[in-house]
Amino acid sequence: MSKKPLVIMLSILCITVCVADLIGLYLMGREFPGYSQASDTISLLGSPVSPVSNIASAWWIMLGIVFIAFAAGFYAEFRDKGRVALTAGILIAVYGLGEGMGSGLFKVDHSGGTMTIATIIHDAVGGIGIIAVLIVPLVVRRVFRREEHPSFYFFSGVIFYIGILSSILFLTRYTGGNILHQYTGIWQRITLVNTYIYFVVVSIMMIRSDIQGANSR
Repeated sequence: MSKKPLVIMLSILCITVCVADLIGLYLMGREFPGYSQASDTISLLGSPVSPVSNIASAWWIMLGIVFIAFAAGFYAEFRDKGRVALTAGILIAVYGLGEGMGSGLFKVDHSGGTMTIATIIHDAVGGIGIIAVLIVPLVVRRVFRREEHPSFYFFSGVIFYIGILSSILFLTRYTGGNILHQYTGIWQRITLVNTYIYFVVVSIMMIRSDIQGANSR
């Protein structure tokens, strides 16, 4: 298979899993008695006390693999942009490793009242993944010329600031009981939806880039 069809396939796959993950998280939450989409974290779905623990973990590992493959496809498509394309690809891959595979392999477990090693690793790699994906829009928008894609440049900035704000709100769960803490699940899901919207838009631009490139030859 040539590079172009592979890049298109990876882009379509990325769009598919982004949509599927949002639907899947909602459905898995419904199978967890007492679970609140608004106040509970997504990680709780993969905890040992969750009835969908194994399903969630397996799905997140697969999700991570897809994002890593998508990162490789992104670099393959824009490698002529040099270091900036490589940096963007690495950041997307780190997100896949941390929030995807890391979350699936290391389960959150607070059942004993203390943080387990797995929980610490889960939070650490997940945090690294989130930091990486928050930076992605600032790097990716440098891949596309501002003069040719002014709307995308502005859109990337909006995605970046929404991601920062929602992540800060999510971190209020460590500040004790307050009204913001009651919506931990919502803040986390806003961050996730924000990330996936950006991935979908980037995927569409990759597909269009391939099609336009093919038509120009």
